[in-house]
Amino acid sequence: MAEKTLTDLFRVLGQPARLQILRMIGDGEVCVCQMEVVLGKRQAYISQQMSVLREAGLVEAAKSGRNNFYRLTDPGLLDVVQAAADYLGVELPLIDVPDVSEVSSCGCSVPGER
Repeated sequence: MAEKTLTDLFRVLGQPARLQILRMIGDGEVCVCQMEVVLGKRQAYISQQMSVLREAGLVEAAKSGRNNFYRLTDPGLLDVVQAAADYLGVELPLIDVPDVSEVSSCGCSVPGER
C-alpha cells in the first residue's frame, strides 16, 4: 500500500537528528566520529539513529577496519527533504562536516584512502 510506504518514510524522517544525519551525509560519506562532533551526541545515540536509517534502507555502511562510513542509498532523498522545507517555508542551514583529519578523537581513515 503506497500510503503505508509514504507514512513509514515520514516516520523515519520525523526525528531531527536523523534529518541532520541525512543532510550531513549529502552525496558523500561520513564516519560516526564526524557525526559525533557535528551533533554533539554520543556514539551510542548515533548508532541507534543509524540503525533506524539502515533498516529503512536510506543509508548503507562501508566498513573500513573498525569504522563505518555511511552514505545515502539514494541522494535523491535530499530533494524530498528540501521540497518539504520549501513547502513549509523553512530555511535549511548548511551543515559543515569537519574533515576526518580535523577530528582529534577520530581513528578512521580519510574516505578514498581506505
